[in-house]
Amino acid sequence: MGLHPLSGVSSLAIQLAESHGLTLIGYARDRRMTVYAHGERIRGCSGSIPMNC
Repeated sequence: MGLHPLSGVSSLAIQLAESHGLTLIGYARDRRMTVYAHGERIRGCSGSIPMNC
């Protein structure tokens, strides 16, 4: 399960996503996105959080 917020990602949203095992994605446009929590679940994403995929 994942979340995609309608506005900017807050630190509370990141903490909640991490603690509840949710993938958190922000700023998704075209074929690009920024991943803030559990990016290992998304093919092609690697590196430190936040990840640009």
